[in-house]
Amino acid sequence: MTDRCQPGDWVEVERVLLEPADRAGNLPEDTAAQPLRVWVKGFARTGAAMGETVAVGTMTGRVVEGVLTDINPGYTHTFAPTRAVWSFDNRTAG
Repeated sequence: MTDRCQPGDWVEVERVLLEPADRAGNLPEDTAAQPLRVWVKGFARTGAAMGETVAVGTMTGRVVEGVLTDINPGYTHTFAPTRAVWSFDNRTAG
């Protein structure tokens, strides 16, 4: 994996959306103490090294600036680990 993106590369950036002082007052204490961070995927508008700030153009046409965290990121989710009862076994499908 390269540690530098080129203009037009598919990348992911991280930015702080809300500082702790700007967050809602009804959050749990440990949550309220942390900044609200977002990760945005888009096309790099300039070259940048990992950890540098770069602007990206998103698929919806927004331009977002953040710290470069990944180059050519995939799509993943972390809703829950896979359980055997959720798995489909095509050997037993009839």
